Amino acid sequence: MVLGNPRRVAQNPPTTMSARLASYKDGKQDLAFPVADALTAIGRAPDNLVQLTDPDVSKYHAAVFRKADGWHLKDAGSKNGVLVNGQRVREAMIKHGDEIIIGLTEFVFEVDVKTGEWVPDHVIDFSTRIARATEVQPPTSAAGNKKKPS
Repeated sequence: MVLGNPRRVAQNPPTTMSARLASYKDGKQDLAFPVADALTAIGRAPDNLVQLTDPDVSKYHAAVFRKADGWHLKDAGSKNGVLVNGQRVREAMIKHGDEIIIGLTEFVFEVDVKTGEWVPDHVIDFSTRIARATEVQPPTSAAGNKKKPS
């Protein structure tokens, strides 16, 4: 299977959520990414379904996909590779509970997760900070004095 550029797939969010990549911190779920049956691209580029901002992760690092015989993970030619259960792989069949390391991120591959368990128990909302940072400010003159808006 040739992965090619995953942009075409990454633009359509998954419709089936029978599997996920989850990471845990101090025994609690920290991140969770649903995995699509067709192909879930993983990498640093923003058009991957799983975007990791780690500099050790390639723009298009790896992909998880489903074949007739089960779930697979394939390295997309990344520089730093992919580990499954501690072994570097180019492609591997993966199953529930397998540990996957991409860059500095450690995932657990999970299948048949209850619907309510997809999202971590915390959400970071930066919308208020963004709104404040983008408020229109009155223009200033060359001397630095603020002009009154008309």
